[in-house]
Amino acid sequence: MPQWMEWLHENSFALLIITLGVTFLILLLMVILFYRFKKISKMYKNLMTGQEGNSKNLEELLFQNLENNENIIQKLKEQEVEINQLKNISLETIRHIGIVRYNAFDNVGSNQSFSVALLDHKGSGVILSSLYGREVSQVYAKPVKESRSSYPLTEEEEKAIQEAMSE
Repeated sequence: MPQWMEWLHENSFALLIITLGVTFLILLLMVILFYRFKKISKMYKNLMTGQEGNSKNLEELLFQNLENNENIIQKLKEQEVEINQLKNISLETIRHIGIVRYNAFDNVGSNQSFSVALLDHKGSGVILSSLYGREVSQVYAKPVKESRSSYPLTEEEEKAIQEAMSE
């Protein structure tokens, strides 16, 4: 009898035990895999047919999501139009303000006179000047276009325009 056959014959019980152990491990792994597969199959079925208590399946959820996305895109377009309208409005509003206080007359203190420039982004708007005196106060308004006026401007009014446009 060949040598390897003798070795098999002498160790046949040990080989049988090892074979049974490996078979048992394979069987145990198959049982574990079976239960995992069953769990995954149940999850897949719930996903495709709708979960318990929720009748929506994956297809319905996807279509609902697409519809929601279309609604969101429509709202974004509407908001973009509104933002552009607000931008156009803001171009015409007062953005720059400059204030210069001063003494218009020698006998009056505390810088009670002032010039206020109220201008848009192009430097157009109005300049208001108040001249305060002990007996009389006077207020003047002059139109401003592109940081210039068709009326003569005082030094303080020029400073107010410069201050407003430097913001």
